[in-house]
Amino acid sequence: MKKIEQKLLDPEFDYFPPFFYRHPLSYRLELSLGTKRSALRRARQVFDILFSGAPDAIVFNYRLTDLSESGGPEEESFDHPGEAESVHRGYVRGVKRLTEFLLANQLKYRHAVVRGTSSVFTEEDGVVLNNRVICWSDGRGFDNEKLIKLCVDDRFNPDIGFVSFENECVMLIYDDRGCDIVFADEACFLKLYEKLEQYFLEHDRALMEKRREEAKKAI
Repeated sequence: MKKIEQKLLDPEFDYFPPFFYRHPLSYRLELSLGTKRSALRRARQVFDILFSGAPDAIVFNYRLTDLSESGGPEEESFDHPGEAESVHRGYVRGVKRLTEFLLANQLKYRHAVVRGTSSVFTEEDGVVLNNRVICWSDGRGFDNEKLIKLCVDDRFNPDIGFVSFENECVMLIYDDRGCDIVFADEACFLKLYEKLEQYFLEHDRALMEKRREEAKKAI
């Protein structure tokens, strides 16, 4: 079993955003140059660097409350008539799409569910429980273009990650602004540095350079 598989199947593995700041062996890349079209183009370019044709697996999160009978939007105060109804409709649509996505992938692919993983987002939210789902391609392939567009669109994105066994990494497009690449192996992290460098988010370039030097010492 590959290192990245072992990590993703480990309930203690921290698979939550912001991925780049949670994992020292990771890069943060800039996708959008002002338009969604540029974000899609650059996302495809990065995808082609990391994957020889297709990902070996995909991984995603969903909050347990999203699919529970009691799950629902928190009570909030609204200033305008109809605003609460609009928020509720959006929530229901989101849950419906999430459920369809989960069922479609779990029915089609060999998969594993890592149950009850948790992450503390803020003092307000407290601890949010999640399930993590890993679906293996097993040579069947995924609809890569559809999934990339789904991530870049950002109206529906349950932290979908594209997994490469060869490069021991997960590519996570958080929205049209950018993506994080998380590695399970120092050698793979270093091997792809120069190929990905042109996409580095300038704000975090110095940190990625520092991580590169630390990875060299670790090998």
